[in-house]
Parts: sequence; C-alpha cells; structure tokens
Amino acid sequence: MKIRYVITLLTLLTVGLTIVGRPAAPRQDAQRQKARHYFLAGSIADAQDHGDVAYEYYRKAFQTDSTFGEAAYHYSIGRLMNRLDTLLTVTEVDRSLERVKRFIDSNPNEIQEGLYYAYLAGYRGQLAEAARIYRRIDSLKPERTRTLLTLAEVEMAQRKWTEALKALEKYEAIEGENPEISLRKIQLLYRAKDTVQALDASNRLVGKYPLEPRYLLLRGNLYEELGDTAAMMADYLEAHRIAPTSGIVNLTLADAAIQRGDSAEYDRRTYQAILSEDYAFEEKMELLHQYLVRLIADSADNQRGDYLFAELQKQNPHSSELLNMEGEYRMAVKEYEKAVDSFSYAVDLDPENPAIWQRLMVAQIVSDNEDDAIRSFRRAEKSVTPDVGMMMMAAGIAISVDSLQTAEELIGRSLREILPVDDPTLPITSISPAPHPSQQQLAQLMGIYRTAGDLYHKKNDTTKAANAYRNALYIDDRDPLTLNNYAYFLAETDSNLEEALDMSRQAVETVPDSPTNIDTYAWILHKLGRHEEALEEQEKAIKMGEEEDMVSSELYSHYAEILRAVGRSRDAQKAEAKAHELEKKEKEKK
Repeated sequence: MKIRYVITLLTLLTVGLTIVGRPAAPRQDAQRQKARHYFLAGSIADAQDHGDVAYEYYRKAFQTDSTFGEAAYHYSIGRLMNRLDTLLTVTEVDRSLERVKRFIDSNPNEIQEGLYYAYLAGYRGQLAEAARIYRRIDSLKPERTRTLLTLAEVEMAQRKWTEALKALEKYEAIEGENPEISLRKIQLLYRAKDTVQALDASNRLVGKYPLEPRYLLLRGNLYEELGDTAAMMADYLEAHRIAPTSGIVNLTLADAAIQRGDSAEYDRRTYQAILSEDYAFEEKMELLHQYLVRLIADSADNQRGDYLFAELQKQNPHSSELLNMEGEYRMAVKEYEKAVDSFSYAVDLDPENPAIWQRLMVAQIVSDNEDDAIRSFRRAEKSVTPDVGMMMMAAGIAISVDSLQTAEELIGRSLREILPVDDPTLPITSISPAPHPSQQQLAQLMGIYRTAGDLYHKKNDTTKAANAYRNALYIDDRDPLTLNNYAYFLAETDSNLEEALDMSRQAVETVPDSPTNIDTYAWILHKLGRHEEALEEQEKAIKMGEEEDMVSSELYSHYAEILRAVGRSRDAQKAEAKAHELEKKEKEKK
C-alpha cells in the first residue's frame, strides 16, 4: 500500500522530529513523543516504498496519541485504502473519512492532501463536501485553474448547473476561451433551460468557428428545443455539408428523420453511412451500434440487422470486431445459437482476445450449453492467461454442471491471484502479512468467497461453506447476494435460523424485486414455524417470478410445502405438480 505522499529522507533529516510536531499540552508530552517516534518510522518506511510497514507504524502512532493530527490523517487514509482493516462497514469507513476531514480543515494549506480528501469524499458520494474543498482550494490557489474544472464536474454531478457554469466561466476568464469549455458551457445553459443565452453563445461560436460541425449541431439542438424545426434542419444540413462523413452528423440527421416519423429516410441515411466505402471502419462500427440499439428498442424484425451484417462482412470478411458486434446483437435479440456461431468465429480469428472468449462462454450458458462453456474455457487457456473474472465465470458454470473439482481448482487459482493463499475457507483475519487488496480486488474476493460458499454448500460440507460465506461477509456485510445465499445455506442446515432470517430480510430490503430473495425469506419463516407469514411471502415470490419469467421448480416445491403446512392440501398438490413439470424442463435443458 502506497500512502498518499512520500516524505523524503533528506527532508526528514533536515527538519528532524519537528516535521510532525505541533505544540502539545504538557500532560501529552510522553505520549506525543512516542507517537512521533512511530510516525517518523512510518514516514521513513513510506519513503523507502514499504507501504505495509509504514501503515503499521502510522496505526501505532495514532493509537498511542489519537490527538496527533498527522498520524490520524495517514492512518485514516491507510484504512480507506485498505478497507479490510475496518471490517468494511460504512460506519468505519466514514469514521476514517471524518478524521481525514478534521486534519484537512485544521491544515487548509495542505493542498495535495485536500485534493485527495475531496476525491475520497466524492468517491463516497459526499459531493457537496467535495465541492466545498475544491472551492476552498481554488480560493487559496487561484493559479491552479484545473481545480475549477474538477469543481464543475462535481457540481454537474449534483445537477447544480448554475454553479458548474460559474466555475467554467471563471476558468475561461483566467485561461482564455477554449472551444471544448465553451461547448460544455452551452450544454450547461441548455440543461439549465436558459435557451436564449445558450443560443446567443452558440451564434457567437458558429460565427467564430464556421467549419466546426459540433457547434452547428448544438445550435440545431437548441432550435429544436425552441420549436424552430426549419432552423434546426438548416444547421444539421450545413454540418453535413461541412463534414459529410462524420458519424455524429449522420446520426443526428437519422434521429431527426425518426422524430418526424420518416423511418425510410432514417434507414436510408443509416444504411448509406454504414455501407459507404468513404467511412472509416471505426465510424461504421459506431453508427452500426447506434442503429442496432434503435432496432432492438423498437422491437423491429431482425431482417435489417441480418442484411447489414451480411453486407459488412463482404467488405470486412475477417473482422473479429464485426463478428463480436454481431454476437452481441444476436444475444440482444435472443438468437443465442447464432450468437455462439458469431463469437466462435471471432475467437478463431482473434484467439488472444480474452473478452471474446468470455462472451462466447456467456452465449453458451444462455443457450443451455454449460458443458461447451467449460470446454471453451479450457481452449481459451491455451491462448490467453485467464483473469480472475474469467476463472470465476468458469467456476460458476462448473458448479452448475456438478463439475465440483474443476470449480474448486478455479476458485483456488483465483484466490491465489489476489492473496498469498488458495484456501477460501481460511479466515481472512488469519492471513499474514495482512493483505491490502485494491477496491477492484475486494469486489473480486467477494465473488470468490461467495462462490466458494455455494460450492461447499453443494458438496454438503457445512463447515467449509460457513467459513467461505463468513469471509465474503467480512468483506461486505451488506452484499445482498451473499446474504441471501448464506441465509439459504443456514436454512437448509437448520442452523441459526434467526440469524438467517435477519440476513435474508436485509437481502430482500436491498433487492426487493428478486423472487429468489423473497423465496429464501419465506422458506426461513416456514422453517421457524411462521407458516402464514411464509405463505404471504411465497405468494409474492411466485407472482413476481411468473411476471419476470423467473419461476423454478424449487420456487414451487417450497410453495407446496408451505401450503401443506397451513392445511391447503389440494393447492399443495397443484403446486407440487407444477414443480415436477418445471423440474422436468430444467433437466431437459441440461
């Protein structure tokens, strides 16, 4: 772990211990001196790029004297960067952030630390707090004009268009006019519904940059907002005259055709753009993507998509990118077998592209060919080095087809990519030295441990399953999928049912539109003997599952047992028959 900034050894030797010293009350002298000793050791370790050692020293410094501002800052930054140390609860993360805030507010001239704190605040969703710090830094360091650009982005994220506009205007007042900034300013005026001022600014930019089509398109958009269709089309057509091969210009004209109900014109312009030899391949791909999105949204027949791909493949017979896009399109229109064919051809052309291998595996899964997906993974290993995501996808597939040894192997390999262990049942707290994974790795670890819990659940190894699920909850004790899976595991083993009910309730509250989550909750209520409540919840799950086409034999099997528990034997028989029917279909798919 690399702490926010490095204090060089030369500086430390020159300034000595006073670098961290602030006058302290006499009663704190002994503690403060000891804390300074730890802090200095941490700073030296940091300068030598020994982040883990530095973090431990900063922690000792803070624990020795919690009023020591610099120690609190570095320790808290370390905790935010290594969330495992805080049990990853929101309370602990915010507590660390609050300590950083106190340091920053006590030392406003620490600009770099202030910028980092503002970034962290924004990352945690505290946008108003981030904006407060950026404004303060701007007042202290007005020559640092890029702060204004960051401030504008934060204000826009809060939909404070006027405040964002002020920041951009201040930037241009210092740095001079910038076409990109001017364009953003007009967009902000447009969002703020100040179309008159936006139009004035657009007129000025079109006059100043007459050969820039973006300004004509933006002014055309403003005319559309004002209801002046003739002026809008005049600007769009002028932009097309200036840049006839521009993808965005042709797309704008195609959109205008759709808005006036001229689908023939829309198709003509889009086809012309996509099939013309004058367009670069990248532009064609962008236009094709936009066109296919519209076709899918409009639930149009697939003939137009078929035609475009056939023609483009004549022009680009060996393009893995085109085949990959066709595969995505086939997936979107639920032509899964055709998607498999497209992705298969794409990986033959580009076998070293792991993303295409993964999409092929997904297509094989949704077309109920899980065994083929596992075989594709093994083929992929000969050409690429699978990352954690790819290995965990394969592990999940292996569990679904009862290839449990393969799943266990892949889980161990995935874990080893992040931690110095390959046993997912080993408690995280026992790993030494303490791990410092990144945010991305934490998300990956969550998936690894949760999948391991599912694996050992399927293997009926209750101890290992419980340990793996606990590791997942150690990383994030509010993850709804882990909560649901662990709760169901506990219910199936008839252990800690009250704890299971609480976890299941949290999962339902977080994701209330999941029939699977509600099914788990109802099943635990049933196990606790609360049959009437269970029936009410299970009927919700059944209704939701039917509406979303997410019913399963297990859903109806649980329903039958709950109905029988409340004395509705005839209804239970019907639910049981439905469960058998669904189970037969599920086996046929396998």
